[in-house]
Amino acid sequence: MGKTLIYPDEPVEELYSSSLMDEATRQNLIKYSRAIYELVCLGTHLLSWEFEADRGSDHEKLAVTAFFRRILQLLDAISIQIKEGAADTCEIHMRSLIETWLGFEFLLKEDTENRSLKYFLYEYNRKRKNFEKYTPEYNPGYNNLRQAYKNKGFLVKDIIPITDSAEKIARFEEAINNPLFDPFREDFNSKRDKHNLKWYHLGTDFQNLGLLAREVGQFELYDIAYQQYNNPTHGTDLMSGVFGSNDENISMMGIRDSTSSKDITMLAIQIGVLAFGRLAKRFTKEQQEEAHFRMGRYEVQHTRGVFVENVQKWFH
Repeated sequence: MGKTLIYPDEPVEELYSSSLMDEATRQNLIKYSRAIYELVCLGTHLLSWEFEADRGSDHEKLAVTAFFRRILQLLDAISIQIKEGAADTCEIHMRSLIETWLGFEFLLKEDTENRSLKYFLYEYNRKRKNFEKYTPEYNPGYNNLRQAYKNKGFLVKDIIPITDSAEKIARFEEAINNPLFDPFREDFNSKRDKHNLKWYHLGTDFQNLGLLAREVGQFELYDIAYQQYNNPTHGTDLMSGVFGSNDENISMMGIRDSTSSKDITMLAIQIGVLAFGRLAKRFTKEQQEEAHFRMGRYEVQHTRGVFVENVQKWFH
């Protein structure tokens, strides 16, 4: 404590410094990051084709587009983290990428129109429940919730009133009651107030993401990768690979750890290409041919010689 403080603060070199990374590692990270970035660039064309396509209902188009857009967003975030050597914290985005991909695969596997409608029905209900939670006329436990805010509030010390919440709830209820959703009404009414309801619960017996993964033939992705990434996301398994020791001392890794960069990049690309291939099946013959051409060019320019796997085999 007696040392002179440096202003502005400089990091502890052994924990947080770009000098910890050698040039060969830095160049590899640039290469890995670029491979994901270029995949996102390719994906923007597919996203545009899907959004502009004149087929199906608006519900289907918006649901499919929203899922694919989120996959591109997550790949983009992972690309940025990989470049900066923060591969270990990519696990959080990778978990979300896997979950979004499994939902996307389920959405497009079959009956996409009805599954899109169920997704909208779920979203209307989720938003309705959220407004009801913060509206005293709809929530019997409102006073207890408000007291919890006053006692433990960090962001705010009381519930902020929602303007016209009753009208918003009524609009969502009206949307829920749209005759479009009548084929799913009985099942929905039996599940609508279920805790932790997911959109893929509607019309199925799936109780969790693992069962959804089984349904789409991706259980090993769920059981191995998703479960691995699940722990640090929830604040567990925070010490693996972080601390080392010898006979006298305990050492600690730096804030950024690039060790798993190649493995994460490979899995992110694999999931991205699978999603691209699934979406491309919806396109015209000419668009499919262009997508295959672009994917072949992408492989030659950004993955061949970097990764052992042939990414083209996932694009089917």
